[in-house]
Amino acid sequence: MKSKTILTLALSGLLLTACGGATSSPEPSSAPKTTSTEPTASSSTPVDDSSYSYVSLDSDSGIGTRTNDEKYDYESIKVNKPAKALVDDFAFGADLSIIAEVERNGGVFYNEKGEEQDVFKLLAADGVNYCRLRLWNDPKSAVTGESYGGGGNDLETDIALAKRAKAAGMKVLLDFHYSDSWADPQKFHCPKAWADELSMDKPDLIADFTRDSLNAFKKAGIYVDSCQIGNETNYGIAGEKFLGGAETIVAMVRSGVAAAKEVFPNIKTLVHLTNIKSPKGVYNFLDAMEKGLDGENTPVPYDIVGLSYYPFWHGTQENLLNVMNHIRDTYNRPTWVVETSYGFTDEPNENCSNTYHSSTFETPGGYITSIQGQTTELADVVSTLSSVKDNYGQGVFYWEPAWLPVAGSTWASKAGQFYNDHGRDGTAEQIAGYSDASCRPAWSNQAWFSYTGKVLPSASTYKHIIEGDKTAEEHVIGLRTPEVDVNVNLVSGKITLPGDALIVTDFDALRRSKVSWTQSEIDAILAGGDGDYDVHGKVDGKYDIVAHVKAETNYVKDYSFEEQKDGEQVALSGDNWQLECSIDNAARIEAKSEGNLDGEKYFHWFNNSDFYFTLSQTLTGVRAGSYDLSTYIMAGDLPSDYSKFDLWYQIGEQEKVVVDILNTVVKGWGAPLKRYMNRAAIGNIVIPEASGGANVTIGITAEVGGTGWGHCDLWSFAAHKEYVPEEEYVSDGVLADGNFAAQTLWAEPSDPWVTTENNGAGFQVADTTSGDSITGTSNDRFVKWWSEAAYSFAFHQNVKNLEAGQYTLSFVIVSDVAASYESFSVYYKNASDESETVLDMSSFLQGWKAEGVAASATINVKGTEKIEIGFRLAGKANSWGRMTDIELAKISA
Repeated sequence: MKSKTILTLALSGLLLTACGGATSSPEPSSAPKTTSTEPTASSSTPVDDSSYSYVSLDSDSGIGTRTNDEKYDYESIKVNKPAKALVDDFAFGADLSIIAEVERNGGVFYNEKGEEQDVFKLLAADGVNYCRLRLWNDPKSAVTGESYGGGGNDLETDIALAKRAKAAGMKVLLDFHYSDSWADPQKFHCPKAWADELSMDKPDLIADFTRDSLNAFKKAGIYVDSCQIGNETNYGIAGEKFLGGAETIVAMVRSGVAAAKEVFPNIKTLVHLTNIKSPKGVYNFLDAMEKGLDGENTPVPYDIVGLSYYPFWHGTQENLLNVMNHIRDTYNRPTWVVETSYGFTDEPNENCSNTYHSSTFETPGGYITSIQGQTTELADVVSTLSSVKDNYGQGVFYWEPAWLPVAGSTWASKAGQFYNDHGRDGTAEQIAGYSDASCRPAWSNQAWFSYTGKVLPSASTYKHIIEGDKTAEEHVIGLRTPEVDVNVNLVSGKITLPGDALIVTDFDALRRSKVSWTQSEIDAILAGGDGDYDVHGKVDGKYDIVAHVKAETNYVKDYSFEEQKDGEQVALSGDNWQLECSIDNAARIEAKSEGNLDGEKYFHWFNNSDFYFTLSQTLTGVRAGSYDLSTYIMAGDLPSDYSKFDLWYQIGEQEKVVVDILNTVVKGWGAPLKRYMNRAAIGNIVIPEASGGANVTIGITAEVGGTGWGHCDLWSFAAHKEYVPEEEYVSDGVLADGNFAAQTLWAEPSDPWVTTENNGAGFQVADTTSGDSITGTSNDRFVKWWSEAAYSFAFHQNVKNLEAGQYTLSFVIVSDVAASYESFSVYYKNASDESETVLDMSSFLQGWKAEGVAASATINVKGTEKIEIGFRLAGKANSWGRMTDIELAKISA
């Protein structure tokens, strides 16, 4: 062991000690000394010794003077230990790149006691032992000088952050993006300084930037423990595409690894990949590294495979484990999950525009949106890593847990957005074209801190895994959805219903459990033919579930893409689906609950540049008769994103019949899918008699602009019948389900409620597990709404057989102030004359209160067969609200 050396670091007041063991108490800052001839941090020869540990000159724990009195239950959090023992040096990491920007804009962090505390020391006390920092080449506009935002993580910023991380006892993972802003599979722009360089020069540029950057850390006295050679590099690095240019990409990674090892011989180098639901792309990249396609014909000597794993985007943890085991077996590399996260709330904040929302992400993600759900997700990822063969799952990094929603901290500034969109700087006028709202951070509701900076119980997940002090037995508390809609095709002569269903546990997890269906009811469908049926079942042996089955003799095979490979281009299997697409992987199969109207999978398309595609299938043996062709599509955001969108069919060799559906399907995003997926159809298609039946080819063809996207699901070519939209529900004699107890959580209200508009409102049913509530009500269910942009929604209930007279419609509401809305009204319509009465209710929009506001309106019922009673609301950007306990009571004849 080397003799003890004390080195002064001027920028952060730190000491380094080459003690190789526990850190001793630091000497006073007024008397740092050098006790050997080893170089100091300021000398020309850099420090290179991985045994250095870093301690603060301050003897306290970074406690400040400000306080935060928010209350959280830190004692009741449940954290189970991993399935198997972890490696001794398991990386319990966090990406903390945004901290400098958050603090520069006024963000303050508070520990469990409510004391202001240095965030690095706070998180280190909660078990974080590794800090990840992204590094951009030149993250500011050369035109305006404006930072691109997202932390502005240049070399100077990262060195300062790394010193603080080392002072807290953390290791450092440096994440080279090799771009001036965000690099990911959708964009990996070449740094501005390299714009005129040839592809053949990129490996040397990567090497120089890697070497120079790490030397800068070294000269600052910081040992960089590991580094990524690129960020989510599936499709490319620094403007070079993997597809068609794998040799260049391999050479770039090889040169980056060599340069890193040149500066820090013991540094751990990573390649970072994502989209593990499409592991073929991951394996193709790793195969190229293994084969040495750059002409070296030897494997690139990187050390670790890093993966992004967001459960709401990247599938089950079972698949994650399979991918990591394949990496171990095929490439003999350990794996780190270098990015993961989960939402703890849907609560809006005026300074953030959150990516995560439970209505879209919760079911595919597998956890309730809550602090406990966030905790369980992370603990489950660690457990999955522990299960990789031979302890090859060796680290996890939570992504940006300290991203507070402070004004001025952006995911990307206006200048940054232009660079992200175009790969170059915009003029001042072009930059000004972006909105202020588009700059807001997108990650704050997935952080480990409240919006005001108070640490959440989930931040201590690592500590509780290590200590094993919060273990508990997990119990099922109910079904996620007691009713499911199922489509079955009678052509096959067999009926397949879902084999499992989602159950909710007291760990706020959504687990899958086997369903036992009533066989006699399934047999009745086969005997009865086309029609609507209910099939009853049991989940977990005790919970009732009902499948509402629509049975149809449908000539389309694999009509909802369930037989296709998730994450791949449409499989060319037999006489099933065929795909022509001008850009590889621009159209593919996904399963993210964003377009699956039926089953789990759907056809999806998106790319950053213009492309076209045709999806088709040839149906065989279609008997003579009249048929309807239909499918469901959601696309957007504007018809101008498309130059063509056609639905078509062709009988044998006859002329193709084409119907323009552009203006009927390209209407943007809407949830739930059952209401907002748009039906495209061609009706009454006459098939003539033909020996053995006719061949009919069906399909869609689209020409898509660079910002166009879409989903398609649930195809049908079935006997012609008059299409009748589903009738609205009518309650009998009473306004039903006013506390939303019968509703599906995290979806917009449905029967007995009818939602007629949900234009960007995030309007949905929630309960107190979301972290929200309406104090003073008798239940824990309510509807809630919020959007970062102006929005509107409307919903109502039809009630029949009411006695004539005056009624009071009452409800309880908590909302933003009236000035934050364009309008808020109650309306009612009697069926006898269809006259509509609108009542302004804006006086009950009173801003935040400890208890809900009791509101009421007088409704005049004429004793007709049906009356429609409903609510309409138009909100300005960032307005919010919650409502429940809707009741109708007669007050006079």
